[in-house]
Amino acid sequence: MLQKIEQNLKNKVKSNETLFWLVTSLREKVGLRKRTYFFIIGAARGGTTLLSAMLDCHPELRVGFERFATDYLWAEKFKEGKNASLMKRINTFKRACTKLSYTSGLYWGNKIVEVQIRALFQAPGATSKAEVVKAFSDKVLKNRKVIFLVRDGRHCVRSKLNRENKDYTTALHTWKFSIELYNMLEEHGIEQCLVRYEDLVSNPKKELERICLFLGVPYREEMLQAPNHRAMPDAYKGGKGIRSVPPLTDEQSSWTADMEVELKQLGYLDEN
Repeated sequence: MLQKIEQNLKNKVKSNETLFWLVTSLREKVGLRKRTYFFIIGAARGGTTLLSAMLDCHPELRVGFERFATDYLWAEKFKEGKNASLMKRINTFKRACTKLSYTSGLYWGNKIVEVQIRALFQAPGATSKAEVVKAFSDKVLKNRKVIFLVRDGRHCVRSKLNRENKDYTTALHTWKFSIELYNMLEEHGIEQCLVRYEDLVSNPKKELERICLFLGVPYREEMLQAPNHRAMPDAYKGGKGIRSVPPLTDEQSSWTADMEVELKQLGYLDEN
């Protein structure tokens, strides 16, 4: 029945994007599409590139590395630039992700980081942080699976200081927001799989098995070849493999009090 309707529409409306969205909506309503796309979310300098590369090595998965985030969440592709409204940014981002997920031919996912969601806070129509996250959750993440990657804030902040030239206060604030974002998505009922970066690099097979189970795909050994993925820095390539987590320095340990609540929630203080 649906196929006949779709063919009739194609005969009447050729090369019209309206057809794509009409058929997409119809397929989802009648339940013919069993799997939609998924997201990998975490803090910048939190290990999301490594995790995305691992999943992209899976023969049944294809992962976008922050696809459409700069274009639409940061609003760089709109004629009006930063004056593009909150809902225009969110809806256009969703449409782009949905369209690519249908044309990829594989189970598609997209990696984004907290700074790209925070960019929405400055959009016209954004009233508060909570309302922005709710709008993004309702429009983009609802009924989709999210793999949320966290990293010990003391290591993540150190990486931000070294690689992003941020001051300590800014680096701390952005990391703390990533944990707040995870909690807000939980409150909004988003289906999430929480993964700690430290567990991923210390026992990648175990964590990837858990992630694959969450996504509903079989575990594949190819994912362990991620250090040689084209998206990975050269420091990982050439057989160097996944780098282990170094011990905390005295300076990093001194930061514990500034992020104690979040570290305790994620279980990092239980290990010290």
